[in-house]
Amino acid sequence: MDCALRARSGYKACMGACTGVMATVRDVPEGVRDALAEEAREQGCSLQSLLLSVLNREAAFIGNRKLLADIECELERRRSRAGRARLR
Repeated sequence: MDCALRARSGYKACMGACTGVMATVRDVPEGVRDALAEEAREQGCSLQSLLLSVLNREAAFIGNRKLLADIECELERRRSRAGRARLR
């Protein structure tokens, strides 16, 4: 759920009800920070909420890439097996 939707729905992320880890990013260029802060303002949420949404989305993309790689390997295995069957 993006932070704008959370803000409109009244969703409060964790608010002490869940636990998570703290992550610190150092040496963020000022322009990057300003752009992210502006995006958060436009979406009606905090920078913290926007960054958490970005991290969650990236984590989901990692899982998607792994799934696609597994599918590609399976397809290649099937193509190889079909090619060997034609040679017989």
